Amino acid sequence: MLEVLVDHFTGGNKAQFANILGVKPQTINTWLSRNTFDAELIYSKCDDISGDWLLSGFGPMLKSVRNEEFAFSDPERKLLELCKMLVGIYEQKDSIMKELVVAVKGIE
Repeated sequence: MLEVLVDHFTGGNKAQFANILGVKPQTINTWLSRNTFDAELIYSKCDDISGDWLLSGFGPMLKSVRNEEFAFSDPERKLLELCKMLVGIYEQKDSIMKELVVAVKGIE
């Protein structure tokens, strides 16, 4: 998703995208290598980005693009948000497990 954003806003120029966000270019490279990003920062700096797309990857990337297929009722939106949160936790499990192993070895 981050590569798509960089391509859309700066034609693939990571340094320019970093400038738009107000971060160092190294930050963009770190996000790319870790397959993560600061969704709140990107949402606040990049006009017309759909929050739903930014958090889930589903639906149109831009707010101005409307598609009824991606319209959710309130209970469906709540469930989608919970699923996104669970996916985020699952994606972080490896780094959490490594930290836990180090901590346990330090106690022994």
